[in-house]
Amino acid sequence: KYRISLVVIPSSARQNSGVNFNSRAFTILLLLILILAYVANFPFDSGEDVNNARANFQSSNRNDFWGGFAPYFYSLISDRIMDSNLLYAFLYLLLIGMGSFCAHRFLLRNERIYTPFRASLLLFSTLITSLFVLQFSRDGTLLAFVWGSLGLLLWGYFKQKRILWILISAVLFVIGMSFRPWLGLVSIPLTFFMLSRLHDIQQLTFRRILFMISGSVALLLAPIMVDQAATKFLNMAPSFPQQQVMI
Repeated sequence: KYRISLVVIPSSARQNSGVNFNSRAFTILLLLILILAYVANFPFDSGEDVNNARANFQSSNRNDFWGGFAPYFYSLISDRIMDSNLLYAFLYLLLIGMGSFCAHRFLLRNERIYTPFRASLLLFSTLITSLFVLQFSRDGTLLAFVWGSLGLLLWGYFKQKRILWILISAVLFVIGMSFRPWLGLVSIPLTFFMLSRLHDIQQLTFRRILFMISGSVALLLAPIMVDQAATKFLNMAPSFPQQQVMI
């Protein structure tokens, strides 16, 4: 006699196997997109504002027309050994890839909403963002850091050490906005929205509302403080960089 035994696979296990496959496929496609963006823009050529900011920092008559932090950042890597743009491009793509992957892992928790079409849309947005960032402008550098920041914020949403991930995300956000500190007002609605998603709407209390407001104000003022501190520390002459916003 032969015995026939049936093995029942739990629905959770079937869902997990699908999730793992989707994550693996998304990761491979994400890496291919980042490599494609890198190769498509090679060799790299810095934008006018980046070249002027770097030249301004290396001159004897430094001023803050290109900001206080941006000229210092673009002069951190020397061109003596190799083209610094190669390393900057790698850093930007690392931030973008990290942000997209973290957003993907966050969205996977709601498979009913996160359809293959929306995953493809995230990958397409990653490609467009990478191509724009590798044009080497201050706006592109800002976008790379903010992209990574928002991804880490979503990543830490379900993690145990949520506060740590929020702090790391905030640091990347402040660094990114330091390249355009006077445009920080534009980020207030987005910042308030992201902070509000940290708690369920029905669980909002006065303390949490105060936290969201104070966090938004802190993220608004921190880039300005970083830029002003860099200007004074690097002995840059004032030249009213706020004119760039009006221009």
